[in-house]
Amino acid sequence: MGPPTLAWKTQVGCLHWGPGCWIPGFTGTDSSPALSPDGSTVFIGSYDHNLYAVSALNGTVLWKTFTGSSGIGIESSPAVTPHNIVIVGTYSKKIIGCSGESGAVLWTYPTSNYVASAPALSLGGDIAFVGGVDGLLHAIFTSNGKRKWIYNASIVVEQGGALSLQSIWAPPMVSDDVVFFGSGGQANPYVDAHAHVHALNSSDGSTLWNYSVGSSQIQSCPTLGRGNKTLFVGVYDGRLLALDAHNGTLLWTTKTGGRVESSPVTYMTESSANGTSGGSRSMEVEVVAVGSADGYVYAFHVETGVMVWRTKIGDEVGSSPAVDKDGRLYIGGDPGVWCLNGTSGKVLWSYPTKGLIGSSPALDLKGGLIVGGEDGYLMKIV
Repeated sequence: MGPPTLAWKTQVGCLHWGPGCWIPGFTGTDSSPALSPDGSTVFIGSYDHNLYAVSALNGTVLWKTFTGSSGIGIESSPAVTPHNIVIVGTYSKKIIGCSGESGAVLWTYPTSNYVASAPALSLGGDIAFVGGVDGLLHAIFTSNGKRKWIYNASIVVEQGGALSLQSIWAPPMVSDDVVFFGSGGQANPYVDAHAHVHALNSSDGSTLWNYSVGSSQIQSCPTLGRGNKTLFVGVYDGRLLALDAHNGTLLWTTKTGGRVESSPVTYMTESSANGTSGGSRSMEVEVVAVGSADGYVYAFHVETGVMVWRTKIGDEVGSSPAVDKDGRLYIGGDPGVWCLNGTSGKVLWSYPTKGLIGSSPALDLKGGLIVGGEDGYLMKIV
């Protein structure tokens, strides 16, 4: 992408606190957009309690489905199966599956508390894994909304002989036969508890390992590095952890200047190294990038945790980066959307908005960038 141009801008929620968005601080959307299998439609949730389908071509609202009036609406980001079933969690204590074509609700899965986590899908899209603030990870058949299994993250902690609630705020991550996710923080996202990173067998929900993070919470989705050897996850106290994906052993940890809600992303980039003749040569290295509430985006070497670069892009970064095939990073900030050189962290361009972009950008099939904002709009930048 060159300098940013707005292709379209569509209202997908409240423009300010008031009717439809009665909880201060929660207007517009922090949900991240997801694309239909053919790339023609964008799905996104909103704090106005609706799930929206929008044309990726011109921004026309194709349908919207009301999901209930409880709480702040939809904070969860939707997931879309290969059969175009859109699955999303809600504050109305339910997970729903909708037809991507019509928005009709195909099934409803009740939960004991609200769901802020986005679903993660199995490789074939037949199972959705969704966490809730009730501390339960649900494995659900995407065709009919029936339960496959359920796992209680709170069983790993006992305080004074009683279970300590391990709310699940962030999306899980699924690779091969393993589901990775973080837990911790009680029914208010600003109340810390003893947090953990978990690895479960995806077929039956049995525990493979869990890693104790300490008194904090996790709102970051875990990410695997190349070769699926190392798992990276952000912690609310500002840390980024690198864990052995096979057994949960801590490999390294580093700390940013603010809480980490952003989900890390890994990618390959070029780095200079000294050659045998004394000159420099170029070599590929893997880095992990993540945003922080201190307003910076950080990149670290995946093997050592040594910082490669950091770039200030505003007052706060809760958005998660997307990476294109050329190694450019796209991420929301406060305010605006930013494009960074993945090798150096240099700002290539920024697009201003009226408020925080907590939504994580999605790249469509034609290279356009689609992202939602707390100003109540979904936009496409080309």
